[in-house]
Amino acid sequence: MDELMLTLTAAERREYRQIMAIALGVLCLLGLLIGRSFGSFAVAAYAIVFVVLIALAWSANEGWTRIGKRGIVVKRALLPGRTISWDEVASVYVKRTEVPFFGSTSTIRIRMVSGRQVRLLGVERSLRRPDVHFDEKFAQICRLRDASTD
Repeated sequence: MDELMLTLTAAERREYRQIMAIALGVLCLLGLLIGRSFGSFAVAAYAIVFVVLIALAWSANEGWTRIGKRGIVVKRALLPGRTISWDEVASVYVKRTEVPFFGSTSTIRIRMVSGRQVRLLGVERSLRRPDVHFDEKFAQICRLRDASTD
């Protein structure tokens, strides 16, 4: 157990693409309505906002985390990977967020010595992503951290 790779499963990626396709269709229809009502400037502004929103939504779910004895690498889809050494990590914890009508979402995060919090991508337990191995992954991350600080 030298390294742990966390990423979305193929089924989760497929589900996410389907949701994005539906959202894209709805936003395109909304763009047509805006164009008819407010003119070409509004359509141009809408197109810019639309592209930024799609890029942000895509990058939020298309990343991975690699955890090893040297530290953690968090890679978001559109950004370069960030390497965090274990010396920079103050703690590893589970953040649970209650979402009305959708239950709770649990994510694994690290708190850095600087106080900054970083969410580890590719591992989440929620109604939409019921990861049955969530607790095992958290324990494995803690073991890797403990092994690196000995």
